[in-house]
Amino acid sequence: MRNLLISLDNRYYKEILRGSKLYEFRRTFVSEPTLTFIYVNAPVSEISLCIRTASPIVGDGKSMHEYALKNLGEDLEDYFLTATKAYIIPIEQVIKIHPVGLQFLKAKFNFYPPQSYIDLDNNVELYKYLSARFIL
Repeated sequence: MRNLLISLDNRYYKEILRGSKLYEFRRTFVSEPTLTFIYVNAPVSEISLCIRTASPIVGDGKSMHEYALKNLGEDLEDYFLTATKAYIIPIEQVIKIHPVGLQFLKAKFNFYPPQSYIDLDNNVELYKYLSARFIL
């Protein structure tokens, strides 16, 4: 299982918390299960959630758009159609963590929000810090 960090808009973060967002859609990701920390973009600007994902469904943009439309009722044509590779990522578990703000993350870990994802297996100190903040 890989350990990652992604950025999300606040509305998608809220949908995950409500349980109404069961899949994450990406054009760049990994092809295996993950433990993925969520950085919520401005104005929230913090990491306060983690999701455990199953292996993604992977294909070209056109086939993933068709799959999402047929099986999930999601129209992702604008997002996926030009993608050479697309990922539909099942969210299996939602784990809250004690929030960590952007200013602290920048000062302590030289952190900047990712465009696609950060592989935390290559940033062990940040991973250790975040994984110690799970709310049990």
